[in-house]
Amino acid sequence: MFNKLNKIAGFTVIEVLVSLSIIVVLSIVSLANFHSYKSQGDLSMAAHKLVSDIRQVQGYALSLKEYAPISDCPDGGWGLYAEESGTSYVLFADSDSDDIYNAVNETYNTINLPDGIFMREFLGNGGAMPGGPNTEVHITYEPPDPVIMLCRGTVNCTQDYNDIEIILENSNGDTISVIVNIVGLVDVNN
Repeated sequence: MFNKLNKIAGFTVIEVLVSLSIIVVLSIVSLANFHSYKSQGDLSMAAHKLVSDIRQVQGYALSLKEYAPISDCPDGGWGLYAEESGTSYVLFADSDSDDIYNAVNETYNTINLPDGIFMREFLGNGGAMPGGPNTEVHITYEPPDPVIMLCRGTVNCTQDYNDIEIILENSNGDTISVIVNIVGLVDVNN
């Protein structure tokens, strides 16, 4: 009877090793996926921050926010400037009313994307925007209505597009889109 109790009361070394190996394998799998989940989370966060910043410049135009260097609301309104393959974008005050960002005197704030995230490409009206690599995009809100200008970087901005899609990509190749249309709607599209 004493032998029978001894066998029931404990675990064998084999059982302990099998249990530990299962725990180790599950830990390795979860840690390997953590980087992927973090990278996707950073991508989603960057897209929502971009949407927030676009809405911020829209709000600046609606509220006629003053731009300190000129002590008045900029005549051309407020906008957002970005470049394809860029890792940052600029909020700007269009003080010369050309709807194009001028780095010399119109920079309000430069926003850096999280590490490993960049702007892969811009699509206009549902298709590729002409202009080759390093295509620039300007989204400008002109007060007081605000009139929305969606333009590709050129010498003069004309209303080139009815909508612009900004595609963000992370180092894993995952993408997310931010869509801005001519009536002022801004949305994240997975």
